[in-house]
Amino acid sequence: MEIKKIQFIDNQWVLEFHDGKKENYLQVTILINNFLFSLIQLKSMQQKRSIILFHDQLTAMQLRFLYFKTQDQYIGI
Repeated sequence: MEIKKIQFIDNQWVLEFHDGKKENYLQVTILINNFLFSLIQLKSMQQKRSIILFHDQLTAMQLRFLYFKTQDQYIGI
């Protein structure tokens, strides 16, 4: 299934797929981060999903937002 977009709405991560389906997740963790890509894990009460985000698919601002929001959950913001 191909992901169309990832959004952060009402303290939840929302994956929207090209077929219109949406999945909500409560937590995102960056498992691997290097120059080319980030491996992230999304968790909800029922499931886990790991996805690879290639950095050339994101703007610098989107990448910063992802890092900022994944750190929020650990420092209680």
